[in-house]
Amino acid sequence: MITCPKCGFRDHVEGAGFCQNCGQQIGKNYCVNLKCPKGPNADIPDSALYCPYCGEKSYFSNIGIYPEFGVFLEE
Repeated sequence: MITCPKCGFRDHVEGAGFCQNCGQQIGKNYCVNLKCPKGPNADIPDSALYCPYCGEKSYFSNIGIYPEFGVFLEE
């Protein structure tokens, strides 16, 4: 079951790419550094604020989502 990193909603339809409750992209945190040693848009853990391979900020961190700490900044 995928949990939205922004609002915590859990009852998504199968194969959903976006939260049906708040519209946030779900299930994908990635490195935003196109020159990351693991490749452009390398998948990283949802809880990662920074890429463990190059140290660049994560996608979630860049848009103000910090699931590990329960902090979800409003847009």
